[in-house]
Amino acid sequence: MPSYWCGAVVGTDADGDLSLDSMSLAPLSAASASPAETSEAPLAVEPLATPVTTRGVAVKRLYKTWGKRVAVHPMDLEMAPGQVTGLLGANGAGKTTTISMLTGLIPPTSGTATIDGLSIRTQMRAIRLSLGVCTQLNTIFGPLTPVQHLELYGRLKGLSGTRLATAIEQLLTYVMLQEKRLTAACNLSGGQKRKLCLAISLIGNARTVFLDEPTSGMDPHSRRSIWALLREQREGRTIVLTTHFLDEAEILSDRIAIMAEGRLRCLGSPLFLKDYFGTGYSLSLTKQPSAAPSAAPPSTRRRCLSGHAPSCPRQRSLTRRASRRPCACPATTCSRSSASSQTSSRSSARLV
Repeated sequence: MPSYWCGAVVGTDADGDLSLDSMSLAPLSAASASPAETSEAPLAVEPLATPVTTRGVAVKRLYKTWGKRVAVHPMDLEMAPGQVTGLLGANGAGKTTTISMLTGLIPPTSGTATIDGLSIRTQMRAIRLSLGVCTQLNTIFGPLTPVQHLELYGRLKGLSGTRLATAIEQLLTYVMLQEKRLTAACNLSGGQKRKLCLAISLIGNARTVFLDEPTSGMDPHSRRSIWALLREQREGRTIVLTTHFLDEAEILSDRIAIMAEGRLRCLGSPLFLKDYFGTGYSLSLTKQPSAAPSAAPPSTRRRCLSGHAPSCPRQRSLTRRASRRPCACPATTCSRSSASSQTSSRSSARLV
């Protein structure tokens, strides 16, 4: 009977791994493909500095149909190790279908992909030894606690003893489930269940991790914490996540693949995509080297202060200092000179 782990068995290859009869590597030629099956070239693609070989995920003409409906048009995509690749798109864009094919949940109609150099067509059993998956729906067991979940999946990944206990404690701390460690999964909130699924996907030091909308249902604080966790965990891993939110894709992803209607529309770093598709206004300022400006003369400062701050202490100080300076006007016509003479006369009369 077909299953997630083995699929429809039709035999084994030279390495003893199982093959799936519904998969095909036949290329889509223009003569045999219908208009709906032909792929359009993406609008913009930023190539990787180093092509994916023995590490990372390489997708080659991956294609999926449901009856006559095309779910994912032929796609070519590379996801580098040590990076977070985000699949961004609306509902029905083909993100979940793509991840389902890469994890072996459903077989592709044609095309193939390699994960760490292993083919998803013939070596899926070996791929799953270092694969972590957080599906769109919570795949947990209601009666089990978070500790029991992590212990179960940790043992399936080959952990035991002290290594397993340490990994469980670290992951519970990372996803902030320490207080709920002994609570049955059925009694956890929606966001806490997503955190548990994320912890399950990371246990066992999986080299390739697929996360299908990992932060859905979380509060803003938890989302920020999970973003920080994923940025820390990307070292040595190939992380692929799907999301609807542009801010999440921009903050988390080293490269963003935008999908629409089953097609890959563009691929590149956030900076590359902004530069290529950016719209709006751009302001550039260039500072020219110049000498230091000379200080304004006192008369200019006094006029400025008297006009804008007549009661300013600085204005009063400047006025007092200016009144002490000798006047160059004729004594008979200068109002300052006559005012000073009258002031001096009054002071002399008081002294007498």
